Amino acid sequence: MILRSLTKHINDQNWFAVAIDFFIVVGGVFIGLQVSNWSNAQQDRRDETAILHALHTELTDTEKLASNIVGKRTLYANILAETTNILFGLAPMRELTQVECTSLVYSNVLYFGRTNLPSLARLQATGRLDIVRDADLNSALAKLLQRQEALDSTAILGAYAHDLGHLYPEIIVISSTLEHSDTREDMEREVAATCNAKSIQQNKGLMADIAANSDVYDAFMRDGLHPWLAQIQDVHRQLDLTLGIKHDVEE
Repeated sequence: MILRSLTKHINDQNWFAVAIDFFIVVGGVFIGLQVSNWSNAQQDRRDETAILHALHTELTDTEKLASNIVGKRTLYANILAETTNILFGLAPMRELTQVECTSLVYSNVLYFGRTNLPSLARLQATGRLDIVRDADLNSALAKLLQRQEALDSTAILGAYAHDLGHLYPEIIVISSTLEHSDTREDMEREVAATCNAKSIQQNKGLMADIAANSDVYDAFMRDGLHPWLAQIQDVHRQLDLTLGIKHDVEE
């Protein structure tokens, strides 16, 4: 109808009417775009709210798991550090305990489990991370994605570590035992190892491999696990502020 009216006014050379028709068309398009943008913005806000609440639930579970993983890995790293200090003369010489010998066996295993944040993964995959309006939270989420990549990269270093139990079976003797589990009703199979500190020190190849494994494991903890957990905790704090969530002391 507007097109027919515009054509008639042009044919009649009624330029004032043509101008009015033009502004009606332009104004209609402008208003339509504004309504569409407003509708999209409203949908983005609904999506943001839903995503942030889902992400908070996922992150709460992830933080608990990550804290447990890092706690166990840190304990193991401390045992490995004490073991290497003894072997390399940085601590008083003594025989190694079974736990310390076992730490050498596992010094090439850079395991951290797998924690998933499906909501954050969807935002990344669809390129919608900017839907999160809070600048601090948006930045924290981007850094968490970077920390996850860094953690994956440091874990790959395990491919360059040495499987000491298999390479030196005559020095590090591995056995399998059944132990009571704190998390399971039945018995849990554990690997244990025995070794002799002086025999280890006399084998230059083994000492070199232990030094290399210790360096790799230190990098795994320093550049991978610890920053990863710290960033998870930072995102959790930012989410709590954005959503107005307060946790009980027990949490």
